[in-house]
Amino acid sequence: MDEKNQILTTRCWINVNWIDYRLAWNVSEWEGIEQIYAPHHRIWLPDIILINNAAHDYRGSLLSTDVIITNVGNVTWLLSALFKSNCAINVKYYPFDDQECTLKFASWGSHDSREIDIGLTTDQGDLSNYLNSTEFDLLSFKAERRLIRFSTDKVASWPMIIATIKMRRRPLFYVFNHIIPCVLISSMALLGFCMPPETGEKINMLNTVILSMGVYLQSIIESIPPTSETVPLIGIYYVASLAIVRTRRSTIRRISLLRDLKHIKNMENCKETRTDESKNCECMENEEVEEEKLPSSANLKRRLTFADCSEDGCSPRIERKTRRLTQCTQESIGGECVTLEKMLMEQVMPRLNAVRPVMSTEFEERFRKILKRVYRSLQQFEIRDEVIDERKRIIWQWRTLASIIDRFLLFTFSFITLFTVTIFIIFPILFRERLLGQNELAS
Repeated sequence: MDEKNQILTTRCWINVNWIDYRLAWNVSEWEGIEQIYAPHHRIWLPDIILINNAAHDYRGSLLSTDVIITNVGNVTWLLSALFKSNCAINVKYYPFDDQECTLKFASWGSHDSREIDIGLTTDQGDLSNYLNSTEFDLLSFKAERRLIRFSTDKVASWPMIIATIKMRRRPLFYVFNHIIPCVLISSMALLGFCMPPETGEKINMLNTVILSMGVYLQSIIESIPPTSETVPLIGIYYVASLAIVRTRRSTIRRISLLRDLKHIKNMENCKETRTDESKNCECMENEEVEEEKLPSSANLKRRLTFADCSEDGCSPRIERKTRRLTQCTQESIGGECVTLEKMLMEQVMPRLNAVRPVMSTEFEERFRKILKRVYRSLQQFEIRDEVIDERKRIIWQWRTLASIIDRFLLFTFSFITLFTVTIFIIFPILFRERLLGQNELAS
């Protein structure tokens, strides 16, 4: 079967019998001879040929032997032929399809049924010497006689012998070479949802899956005839799988874009750092935070807002309740948390104000300025840690949200993939007879 060109090649042995009264003789006059053999080109032969022939050299494909002639004029013509006939391929249920091809024999001349009447000795083909095909299983081989009438002559009729060959495709080759790879490739696309949300290989993996499925779809198109009547079942499955994978790719890209936009929004809050003796503007650089642990509950409750830097400098605008330093040092008094500010006011300042040797006013002012700078530096480090913790919290929330969405999409697309495999692959195998029977009734 040449499915691309829709040509069926069949090797048959044909037995043609007819009565020629001119070849009868009296046995007694010819020494009891009842049967003779004669070359086929020496006697009259009926001009019966294959009507739906697709071979360029029809006569060259016939291998004829000598004809057998009996004394009553019965002529038997045995010939072996390699027929090439046109066969319309129905690819609707490909590769779970049944094909039906016909061989039409009739007189090529102007002899109607009144001059040459073609009949059948049996309506069943002899399959005792049939050689099994590796691609198709032969279901039946039957023949019938029909009378064909043409609109040009409504009185005369022309007899025709139509041999019908029904075949069923063996789908094992296509299942292992087309269907199973497509199912495995679609399953690989599902593994993309199991990858970490922050990785950038998801889209690349789905692009590879789309290209692989496109290559397999191209190989299927090359093996079936170019027809616009029906779309093959496996082609619909591949297109549906491509649409599902492309939808996954678009969904992952939207999630990644949404996460990137959130990071860009956080970057806009960062300003340049400028330090002055009187005012200080603390700005944080956009750093890649790789820790995924959830920050402490005390840090999650703090909310910081920053103002843009003006010409005179700027300072962080922190709510009064949250402006106090809340991080505890490693020191504790009586089990209570001691902040840097409290330690400074209760322990350092009283010692400075205590009775001490008289020092110069200039040295005292310089010392106080240095102490204030140290205090501001500690305060800036506290604020920096709080901003980093806030950024960690935001990144952790988005990663958690992306993981939840990935799991949801994993179950959703797994169900869709299983549904497409069931509809386009499993159902045609289980209900093959019923579907093909309905197709025959519809035709």
